[in-house]
Amino acid sequence: MHIVYKSLPRRRFGVELEVSNNVNKQWLGDVLKRYEASTSGRDVVITSGLKGWAETRQNTYWHVKYDSTCGPKGKGKDNGWEVASYIGRGRRDLTNISQAAGLLGLCGAEVNTNCGLHIHVDAGDLSATEMGVLLARWLKFEDILFGICDPSRTNNKYCRPLRQRWQLRSWRGYDPLAPDAFCRNIGPSDLSTHDNEDKKVSLNTVGWTTGQIAQSYSRKTVELRLPECRLELPHVLHWTSLILNFVDSCKGQSVGPDDLEPARSLREALVWLGFQGMGDEFFLFEKKLLDTKLWLLNKIAGVATGQAREAAELIEFVSKI
Repeated sequence: MHIVYKSLPRRRFGVELEVSNNVNKQWLGDVLKRYEASTSGRDVVITSGLKGWAETRQNTYWHVKYDSTCGPKGKGKDNGWEVASYIGRGRRDLTNISQAAGLLGLCGAEVNTNCGLHIHVDAGDLSATEMGVLLARWLKFEDILFGICDPSRTNNKYCRPLRQRWQLRSWRGYDPLAPDAFCRNIGPSDLSTHDNEDKKVSLNTVGWTTGQIAQSYSRKTVELRLPECRLELPHVLHWTSLILNFVDSCKGQSVGPDDLEPARSLREALVWLGFQGMGDEFFLFEKKLLDTKLWLLNKIAGVATGQAREAAELIEFVSKI
């Protein structure tokens, strides 16, 4: 048996919280300023103006801005707000950002069914081969992750499943030994900033793809757009840990899954997600990352899916270790 110790990867990340309009931008900024005054002391920038949207890149501060898509009535009818975290790395930043999100909720900020949680993870060090592996692996467990999200995320035009987005493109010729070709075939073709349908998927790789063309581009990320936004510490912390672990688990991999069909079991899905060893590997997790695995299993066990019973069995197994 080959034992592999797993801890939270030290990849850079940023979290975007979409918030309803029961409060205003200044209120959100003031809550964050008070929080930061007692913790890390980071700045909070509020983009002014009637709409006040601005792209956030390479920021060391919190950024509060307008968002046309996340008001309770929907785009074109009202608006909400986006709270973008500073760029973090490691457990301390993850805890700080998650605590801040929870505080916004405790202080009275609300979300609605149009609000999503978006998490950017730095993937600039991944090659086309490794990104092809990542995309192929994602298809093995994507439906399981949709199953643990709020029903509002299903058939949501801002986070459609990758499988659904790609169904009109050719699947022929997938070769697990040539994931770079799969990456080129399936990757986004539209790299624009606004109204880009290739961004509005559960796992957005437009940033990484742009970075392959323009090496100076500063946002070479993979963006998780799948989960609903909840202003709760565990929700933000565990989704961020999950995607950080997944992206990092694809680094150094050169062979994709044998096929692109959904995993046949939860255990297989956990392998592709990076939460279970492959072959004779046994993963030994640091406690915080183990908590994320247990959080995921409990979420799956709590929904009426084919994996619920298997999730309960795995929870019982892990609790005995």
